[in-house]
Amino acid sequence: MARYAMVDEASGIVVNVVEWDGDEATWRAPTGYLMVEDSASQAGPGYTYEDGTFTPPPGGAPSGV
Repeated sequence: MARYAMVDEASGIVVNVVEWDGDEATWRAPTGYLMVEDSASQAGPGYTYEDGTFTPPPGGAPSGV
């Protein structure tokens, strides 16, 4: 299992972070969302994802991330 960020493709905002095996034959993200492996455990809900980089929301990372 690996850590993945679920990113809204329209906005680039991370909406969830999950443990997943990456096998799209058994599960696929809903239309409009992209699953991005977060091996460095950098992302959390509210982060943005652009050009391969996760950026915390204004004001910093939410507590617990």
